[in-house]
Amino acid sequence: RMERIETIKTSGLIIYNDKGQILMQDRKSISKYWELRGFFGWHLEEWETFEQALQREIKEEIDVDLQNYEFFCKIIRQDAHNKWRFIETNSYIVKTDKQAQEFTVFEWDWCRFFYPAEVLELKTLSLTKHMAKMFGEDMNNL
Repeated sequence: RMERIETIKTSGLIIYNDKGQILMQDRKSISKYWELRGFFGWHLEEWETFEQALQREIKEEIDVDLQNYEFFCKIIRQDAHNKWRFIETNSYIVKTDKQAQEFTVFEWDWCRFFYPAEVLELKTLSLTKHMAKMFGEDMNNL
């Protein structure tokens, strides 16, 4: 029997501050894979581009009309829960001057800034940890 390989497209955002800290959302109430913290964005509707999905998700999650963001990286990986599915993620970054408590949150309880090394210790998805590590390395090279 032939299995059909599926690719799911996602779009995520790393919001960071002057200290190089990353804004993470509390995901306990919306967690799909037992992760407690995560970045913003993700699901693409069938008709959306990566950037359209990013802008829609950020508006839905924190009521921000996203501007001045930059492409950060593309990651394609096999889904840990389904060997016939791959996940393609375009990740973006944007700098903020806001404090965590200044963000309006809609889909979860709160958000907080963490240093990239701290993200590696959180209960979160391996993709999130990988992106945080890459971001931390890039910040160290600036």
